[in-house]
Amino acid sequence: MKDYVWNDMEEPLNRILKPSGTTFEEFRKIGFFVGNKLFRHYEKKGFDTPSKKVELYSKQLEDWGFDPLPIYYESPETPYSEPEMSKEYPFILTSRKESMYRHSLGRQVSSLRKAKPNPILKIHSEAAEKLGIDEGDWVLISTKRGKIRQKAKLVKWIDPRVVEVDYAWWFPEKGSSNLFSWDESNINVLLDNKPPFNREMGSPSMRGVFCKVSKEESEPIRP
Repeated sequence: MKDYVWNDMEEPLNRILKPSGTTFEEFRKIGFFVGNKLFRHYEKKGFDTPSKKVELYSKQLEDWGFDPLPIYYESPETPYSEPEMSKEYPFILTSRKESMYRHSLGRQVSSLRKAKPNPILKIHSEAAEKLGIDEGDWVLISTKRGKIRQKAKLVKWIDPRVVEVDYAWWFPEKGSSNLFSWDESNINVLLDNKPPFNREMGSPSMRGVFCKVSKEESEPIRP
């Protein structure tokens, strides 16, 4: 595999910068490049498709055995596809990246943790009221795959049937002996990488899955 492994970190960076005629060491002194903007480039070269046109009907997808036109498939865990399961798990889980952190990075940075010290679940205030959940309560979020805890934030803008779960959490202050309590609040516990997969991309369901939410009766002792 030696021909496929970089000898140092500058090799791949030099490869990326090669079209500019600049090495990474030279680029460090320059700081940034500003590319030439070309508006309406499609008028000269077309779009980046086999036909060079906007393709609503994808011949490439058809050749691969998929639907050539956009089509909607109901997710495997919704009140429409699994009505019985929705009785036990009444919410649909979604998540998104927040600007405070970069994926799972930064929980050990004190200034960032001060700005956002805890994992946050966003839930509609009316849905929270029915569950006896107040602003700032610790709650349990459960799916058929597992359970985690996060702190509730009551909002008006989210659909009452949906909750937004914070993701990529771990607790560096809890030490490496218990793997930084990564499974206490991490959304990965609620998900898995098993079928059914998206038929075109092969990706598992990371959002749009059943969950339930309940108020945590007793808050565990923190170190």
